[in-house]
Amino acid sequence: MKLHSLLLLAIATVATAGCSSAANEGDSPLERAQNAYVHNRYVRAQTICDSMLLGDHFHDLDVCQLTDLSLLLMRLGEHSNDADINTAFAARCIKAAWSRDSDSAKTIMRQLPSEDQGRVMILTALNEASERINETDTTAIPADSINDNEL
Repeated sequence: MKLHSLLLLAIATVATAGCSSAANEGDSPLERAQNAYVHNRYVRAQTICDSMLLGDHFHDLDVCQLTDLSLLLMRLGEHSNDADINTAFAARCIKAAWSRDSDSAKTIMRQLPSEDQGRVMILTALNEASERINETDTTAIPADSINDNEL
């Protein structure tokens, strides 16, 4: 009798899991990644995020989706050895959100919990530092101004 009950429980669990995954098939990739993260399926969540970042549909994401994706990437970085890579991609998402609609981005980011606002501030600072590094350095000596005999 005990074995029969365990068998029924196992069948019910498998059936329920099949129903929930079928219901999730209509979810967006971001929703699937968030769901995978919530269920501690970090590798699955990372794979979905990577496909969103590197796929053809990155430019189709709106400001809210880009913000959510950046925060998910930061959280995933806390559970992997790829924190630096995830942070760089998260910064890319925040930069894209700002360039798409800075007013909406500000509104969305103000409504985030304080912990997530801190994450966004870090990403924004990284983007600002990157832009400063990429600015032309006016103190640099052009390579073509140095004679060969001076090397």
